[in-house]
Amino acid sequence: MIFDTDRQTISDLTIFPGNREIKSVFDFYNRTQTAGGKDVLYSMMSTPLTGLTEINSRLSSIKFIHDYKLFCEFEKKDLIAIEFYLNMDNTVLKDNILDSLFTYLSDRVHPGNEYYQLSRGITCLYKHIKKLIDFFEVDDLPELPEFLAEFKSEVDRVNYHPDFKSYLHRTGKRKNFTQINRFDHLIRKKEKASIKKIIELTYLLDGYISLASVADEKELGFPVFVDSIHPTISIEGFFHPLLNDPVKNDICFTKDQNLCFVSGANMAGKSTFLKTIGLCVYFSHLGFPVPARTMVTSLFNGLYTTINISDNINKGYSHYYSEVKRVKDIAEYIKEKKRVFVIFDELFRGTNVKDAFDATLMITRGFTGVNNSCFFISTHIVEVAKELEKSDKISFKCFESTLQDDQPVYNYKLKEGISSERLGLTILKNEGIMEIIDEITKNEKNVVHKNDTGMITKRTDTEDRDFCELVIELDKDLNIRDGEEHVFYSQYNKTDKIKHVIVVYDHVLPVGCGALKAYFNDTVEIKRMFVNISHRNKGIASEILHALEIWSKELGYKKCILETGKKQPEAIRLYEKNQYVIIPNYGPYVNVENSICFEKEL
Repeated sequence: MIFDTDRQTISDLTIFPGNREIKSVFDFYNRTQTAGGKDVLYSMMSTPLTGLTEINSRLSSIKFIHDYKLFCEFEKKDLIAIEFYLNMDNTVLKDNILDSLFTYLSDRVHPGNEYYQLSRGITCLYKHIKKLIDFFEVDDLPELPEFLAEFKSEVDRVNYHPDFKSYLHRTGKRKNFTQINRFDHLIRKKEKASIKKIIELTYLLDGYISLASVADEKELGFPVFVDSIHPTISIEGFFHPLLNDPVKNDICFTKDQNLCFVSGANMAGKSTFLKTIGLCVYFSHLGFPVPARTMVTSLFNGLYTTINISDNINKGYSHYYSEVKRVKDIAEYIKEKKRVFVIFDELFRGTNVKDAFDATLMITRGFTGVNNSCFFISTHIVEVAKELEKSDKISFKCFESTLQDDQPVYNYKLKEGISSERLGLTILKNEGIMEIIDEITKNEKNVVHKNDTGMITKRTDTEDRDFCELVIELDKDLNIRDGEEHVFYSQYNKTDKIKHVIVVYDHVLPVGCGALKAYFNDTVEIKRMFVNISHRNKGIASEILHALEIWSKELGYKKCILETGKKQPEAIRLYEKNQYVIIPNYGPYVNVENSICFEKEL
């Protein structure tokens, strides 16, 4: 029976690239040298084998290449040229001297790319076959496995074929025009099927060498299949292939157990563990080396996982209903396929805790009675495990964690038993989420006015980025207006002693500002008044003044004072309109001819 799976499982296990930024398991296994080899590897990974004979045949070939360190360096460009040549749709050249001469002279008179590609393809094929002959002439090799024996037979057939003798054993590097015609006639007419077969087997060999190389580099194991009436799985030193420094674990089921119940705190390693088990099962049924030291398993008819399931808007399914449908579908698969390997990560997370508890308990108990399949189930709801711990059909595994200086520490080692650790709230607190929310709330409280046109008045301080950017624009404007006097004024416009700032927004765009600076016991100075030129004559400056005055009264001040310049007539009109009266220049502005000072009783 065909080993079956589905898109959900392939996606859960990240077997193929789905996002350029996320590495896939295909990327881990892919060390192919040719485009054709990459395509073959992808095809093999997409198509689990149909039976134990095929699985063991592939395993024996890859293991043979691995054990005897066999390697053949393929030239990607040569194989592209060979494929292009074999697929050319022009007429096959005739094998006689007159036609050979005519073809050659025609190309000399009217040079074209076709004759060049044909000649190049013949040369690249010659190099490739010679390389394969050398590959199979390795001494001291035992009997070859089925695939390699078939490939060697095809290469030997060409090597010892009388018609290929002049092609493979010619003297000199250059081909004359009669040889080009003779070789093309031989390759693309008489022996085309044989040559194409060699190219197909080359790509398969490229894929096998890739798998053997990865197995050697990453210390992958070769699975062993056992004939057992009970689902059997025993894996030592398994690890997730996409982790840089993975912690290795072991798992073993007795013949009386069919369900592994996994518990542990958030981020302790449950999901990674389940994905790794899924990958080992999937790749063992491809006849691939697996990310483990050793693996002994019975043959399964399918693998189905539920790890990253979500709602389905197109079908109108909620998250919880998608989970329920998934469990139902898998139960139907088991009914049809009989021996299935099933993985559930956090069953029924889309509903309330009480329903999740009851549903997880009910489904888990039900699956313990399905003796011909194997189940791996994880949960945060440890109370479910307490209800199930007396069952001899369940193997209880857990991941432990500890708190050090209020930080969770994980060792990612799988242990016997049930974990009761709860670190979810600690993880949330350590991320500083409440501090972010408090800051948002604080900013919301600082919004003192919002009108129907979208203008928002906010209280803040001089650290506010929007205020700082508005002040830069203000100083640019004053530098132009004040000219040489700007240096004098700027020393009294520093914001380091200012604690109270108003910023006005047009929806989200900062358009104006003003500030308060303590001057005397009951007097505050208004500073840094500015409205962006694009928002002037809209009453924004008066709104800023009004907001500053209200804040001043809240702070206990009874009087506002300010200074502006004679070169700012619009500012003078603004203050007069808002009942500010001219007073003698105060402080640093005494005897400064360009300054005009104002005051308003609150």
